[in-house]
Amino acid sequence: MESASSAWRCPRPLIAALSVAIALAAEGVPVARAQSVDEALWGTDGTVTAVARSGNTIYIGGAFSVVGPNTGSAVPVDTRNGAPLSAYAKVVGTVSAVVADGAGGWYIGGAFESVGGQPRHSLAHLTADGGVDLALPEPSGPVACLALEGGTLYVGGAFVTIAGVARNLLAAVDVQTDVVTAWNPHPNAVINVILPQGPTVFLGGEFTVIGGASRNRLAAVDAHTGRATGWDARADNVVTSLARSGNTLYVGGYFHHLGGQTRLLLGAVDVRTGLATDFNPGVSGDESDPYLPAAVVNTIVVHGPTVFAGGIFTTIGGFEREGVAAVDAGSGVALPWNPRVGRPAYIFALALHGRALYIGGQYIGVADSLRSYAAAVDVSSGEVLEWNPRPNGDIHGIAVQDGAIYISGLFSTLWNWQYRSCIAALDARTGQLTDWNAHADGVNVRAIIVRNGTVYAGGLFFSMGGQHRTFLAAVDSVSGLATDWNPTPNDEVWALAADDRTLYAGGKFTAIGNQARPYLTAIDLSSASLRPLDAPDDFVTSLATAGGRVYVGGWFRHLGDAPRAWLASVDAISGSVEEWNPGCNSLVNALATDGTTVYAGGLFSNIGGAARGGVAAVDALTAQPREWPNPYVNQEVKAVAVSGGVLYVGGFFSGAEGQPRSCLAAINTQTGELLSWNPGASNPVWSLTASDGMVYAGGSFGAVGGEPHACLASISPARLKTLVADPATLVTTVGPLSAELGPNPLRSIGEVRFTLPSTQCVSASIYDLQGRRISTIIDGLPLVAGTHELPLHVDGWRPGVYLCRLQLGSAAVTKKMTVSP
Repeated sequence: MESASSAWRCPRPLIAALSVAIALAAEGVPVARAQSVDEALWGTDGTVTAVARSGNTIYIGGAFSVVGPNTGSAVPVDTRNGAPLSAYAKVVGTVSAVVADGAGGWYIGGAFESVGGQPRHSLAHLTADGGVDLALPEPSGPVACLALEGGTLYVGGAFVTIAGVARNLLAAVDVQTDVVTAWNPHPNAVINVILPQGPTVFLGGEFTVIGGASRNRLAAVDAHTGRATGWDARADNVVTSLARSGNTLYVGGYFHHLGGQTRLLLGAVDVRTGLATDFNPGVSGDESDPYLPAAVVNTIVVHGPTVFAGGIFTTIGGFEREGVAAVDAGSGVALPWNPRVGRPAYIFALALHGRALYIGGQYIGVADSLRSYAAAVDVSSGEVLEWNPRPNGDIHGIAVQDGAIYISGLFSTLWNWQYRSCIAALDARTGQLTDWNAHADGVNVRAIIVRNGTVYAGGLFFSMGGQHRTFLAAVDSVSGLATDWNPTPNDEVWALAADDRTLYAGGKFTAIGNQARPYLTAIDLSSASLRPLDAPDDFVTSLATAGGRVYVGGWFRHLGDAPRAWLASVDAISGSVEEWNPGCNSLVNALATDGTTVYAGGLFSNIGGAARGGVAAVDALTAQPREWPNPYVNQEVKAVAVSGGVLYVGGFFSGAEGQPRSCLAAINTQTGELLSWNPGASNPVWSLTASDGMVYAGGSFGAVGGEPHACLASISPARLKTLVADPATLVTTVGPLSAELGPNPLRSIGEVRFTLPSTQCVSASIYDLQGRRISTIIDGLPLVAGTHELPLHVDGWRPGVYLCRLQLGSAAVTKKMTVSP
């Protein structure tokens, strides 16, 4: 098939060119279907900046080191081995506090936005069957601590109302009725810990007034009235933790004085008098390093004659202990028990269950075992137990009930994640990581493209596939080993595109091997030899190819000898800059094309003399902007992808066309109208690709669609919905046009054959039996007179009957085709 001539412009393709009756939905224009997000696809622990699908494999690149299942930041796990329990509601956000409800469920508090796919803010009740009790009142701000006694849930945090009832920083909820009680101590500063004890509630935090009385960081209030009792133990700095044994209240925090005595970070007071006891461990940290956090005791557990303390410290009870220790409950002298947590250790949570003490925090290693962030040790010997949930981030909360332990923190995955540096491959059918491992050594992979069994990757790295490869590499798609192809640019590669013979690369580099090639180059896919290509005068950020052209976006003001600002094109054969010149007024970050139109995303507000906010459609031949509504996104576009008549847009934005859209949006390519497709990413989207009936998004987000999806998501497309009167009537011939399919049925690759009597603009697309376009072969390209053969790839398609439509202006012919397993 010959390439398009720049002097020929096809008329705008019609939405429906068949002579049969096709009725558009509802208001007469295409509308988007609701989207779903694949829960099975694994995520990463760092930004994904490149996504490419080839067959049933999804290749991803970015600045990550771990790939694993999306668990969210709070998960109930087995008390024996740490495996996640099968049914649980995933949390989007952070969980700071958790308590067991005594019936197999949990109360959680923190700074979260949804639980189990349901909108829930800061406070939730998770039922034993993995559901969410939506009747529990919601506070107006984050929750820092929780306690449950009897039928009352005590809640502390940074809120001023709960269920619309005024409660400053502290409240109580009747869990039988889900009603906020009258209890209202009204502290003047944050509450860090709540310890209900029958008629009295002990409270620790940063306050100096509570329950109508002056109380410094530690207080006892009446469980019914909320008024402060006469008990006054007084701490001179923040209290973070409490535990009671008999008439002794153990207190941890940042203080140096407690109950009238000098007590460093950990002490005990009498629950009757408020005076300090003889318990005096004398906790301190390493003050030699000014960059280390201040020493503190964060958590306390009492077990018979032993007090277990966790926090940030190096000395306690007269002995060196790193982060966690056991001290005598009477004297405070350190006991021989020492699990030897690796230094530095920041312990945030302790919980006791049977003979196991569960330790949560930020650390690597316990004794001689590789345990990071979460471990269980024997309370008698200090030996490491089998329990190992393997979270990939800090643990801040632990609660235990029979058969389950609930852990929460800053992790995004646990249990069966695997290491992958900057590049990885996932199975599109299962969503799980494959064994393919290219072993990149570097900072990130910014671009990926797959051609003929080879994965080409560009970015900031120094080796890949077991070989020294700087900034650009080719690795085998089966083995992950580097091929001999090695162009060696001298700086970062940011963008890749390819046609049948050539790889186009753009970025920060100024040379390839020993040859000057500033910011843009064309490299033979077989030999790695360089092809001629005009160079821009500044960085290239994005590339796209179609119709014998290479479209280039970036920071440049000139390309070759021609003035070209931010966006230009070069001839793929001669390498020379073309007359095509849309004229942007600012940075172009992303490019995509469907053959007739070039779609650009970036920071610009004007293109081709027309106001366009961050995203635009430009005629691929004339460089004239399409008639689209404006303004569009309210910030910056970082990624675009086009498929099935829909342009997908990702980036840093919260709205599009005046409607809420969080970092993801979809646009009708014909009308420029915003579609209802609205997955909602929680943070910026850096990469998009639409392939095999799914939209793949990569970025720095933690959630999409109200569920945890760490930096990678697979989303159902915004299909344009049409209603077809009778699919069988589409099989027809109009005028002199005819077409053949071969072979039929298809298994992987076929072709569409047809003959043109004269030069014509041709479109060819595949539809399902409901009239939905699922693939575009060509879209309005001019073809000369003669016989033409268009390749048709159906690898990975669902078996069944499809419709192949060939269109010339208002004339069209449609053939049935069968895809076999």
